[in-house]
Amino acid sequence: MSKKDYYVEVSLTGRLKIAISAENEEDAKDKIFESLETMNIDVNEKDKDNIFIDEIEWELIDKMAGGNINEAYIDDFYIEESK
Repeated sequence: MSKKDYYVEVSLTGRLKIAISAENEEDAKDKIFESLETMNIDVNEKDKDNIFIDEIEWELIDKMAGGNINEAYIDDFYIEESK
């Protein structure tokens, strides 16, 4: 039996627990958002320029919540065979 290729879209939700050295709270927020936006993240090491992710918690979302309010980037799990 031959294998088939599939296209998949999946949403996830998560929480990062972060350690960072900064001059003040505003500086810490700026560094965190800049690092996350550029994906400049060190998971294993802490240095002066990057944040350190202490813990990552996440879950896949199978179905988005019902109702009139939608969350950005949250959709039902989707899979289709590639052609």
